[in-house]
Amino acid sequence: METAFVWARRSTCSRLHVGCVIHREGRILVQGYNGAPAGLEHCDHSCTCAELEKGASNHIPWRENKEHYLACASQKPCLRAVHAEQNAISFAARWGVGLEGAELFCTNQPCLACAQTIINAGIVRVIYAEPYRLRDGHELLEEAGIEVGQFVDFAQPS
Repeated sequence: METAFVWARRSTCSRLHVGCVIHREGRILVQGYNGAPAGLEHCDHSCTCAELEKGASNHIPWRENKEHYLACASQKPCLRAVHAEQNAISFAARWGVGLEGAELFCTNQPCLACAQTIINAGIVRVIYAEPYRLRDGHELLEEAGIEVGQFVDFAQPS
């Protein structure tokens, strides 16, 4: 899991940094991080509102400030970035790396679209560190018979 956090640092999306490592029998096959498609301008979700000027972090959770969350571009979902899981699986496909029977470690719980891709890639186990507000991806993975769970024994590096 720590390696997934290292790859998350390479993320080119300013909203959220996500890393993913796919391995088989303890050997890393591929890794990925979220960001704009190759060769395109990076995602920019910079907050320029008064909340940031007061010293707030760039990402304010929904429960702490609903009005800010609804109004500020830094809080809206990124529609430009390719997710870390999708980048890793795409890289494997591009270079002929088979993922059948592999395990995926990700810093964040997969969304529904990533879960669909994970299922079709033949991955058999998914472990994530941070939960996602929607559980549809998690539930779809379980429905497909893929072992999925949160890595609760891991403290995120600072």
